[in-house]
Amino acid sequence: MSHPPGSGGAQNDPGTTPDGAATEALLVEGLRLYGQAEAAGASLRFIGSLAVQLTCPQWKHLATDLGRRRSIDIDFVGYSKEQNRLTAVFTEAGFQIHPSVRHSQEYGVKRLIFEPPGHHPKVDVFLDDLIMAHTVSFAGRLGMSAPTVSLVDLLLSKLQIHEMTRNDLVDLVILLTEHEVGQAGAAIDGDHVGRVMGRDWGFFHTASTNLAALESALDGFAELPDESANRVRTQIERLRRILAESPKSSRWKMRARVGTRVRWYEEVSEVT
Repeated sequence: MSHPPGSGGAQNDPGTTPDGAATEALLVEGLRLYGQAEAAGASLRFIGSLAVQLTCPQWKHLATDLGRRRSIDIDFVGYSKEQNRLTAVFTEAGFQIHPSVRHSQEYGVKRLIFEPPGHHPKVDVFLDDLIMAHTVSFAGRLGMSAPTVSLVDLLLSKLQIHEMTRNDLVDLVILLTEHEVGQAGAAIDGDHVGRVMGRDWGFFHTASTNLAALESALDGFAELPDESANRVRTQIERLRRILAESPKSSRWKMRARVGTRVRWYEEVSEVT
């Protein structure tokens, strides 16, 4: 697919740079694992930066144009009821379960981390929910799209981040340039965003903060085409309207009274 006007064309093809080539290699490996899981009858969906690359073919070159650092891991979502099947898929592919997983699962943590054979990347598989600064639930939702999670769930997985990096901001720019936010039936289901935000004030507050950060970052992306920047600004305004107009639960209203006097997000520790 050719790049949009003003994007720099083939010279900005992500695959022609070292970081772009590394990301393409991750995608190849991830798609191989996805295919093996599908063949085994297990649901496995991409999430994170690789999901952005897969769902945004027209604008994914912005990752290179805006200096996004390369991805180093593969992130998936699966179902806990299929954990044994998923573990078998990765074991047969030569991966081993990270030692921390065996310990954490004793405390009910639903997450698999697979260590790579040779030079393969580490693989993270979140089961049922993405539990980070805020929780994004995938219960019954993995059948909505393939090979990635749905676009709205991908957006929520980015908006839940408490401390956004440049990489996260670039991913949001790509996603919101490529896909429209709207009511049910739109590429990104704004109604679902509203339902999630109307139940959880903490998530609402973090998402609002991140939208402001994204808007502020746009002027600092010197290589960002005006077409993209304008589309993202439009999407930010749509999302703000959705957040403001979404019906709020009693729990949301009670938590809003407390505000930021009490921590509204979960602290996240990395596994290396």
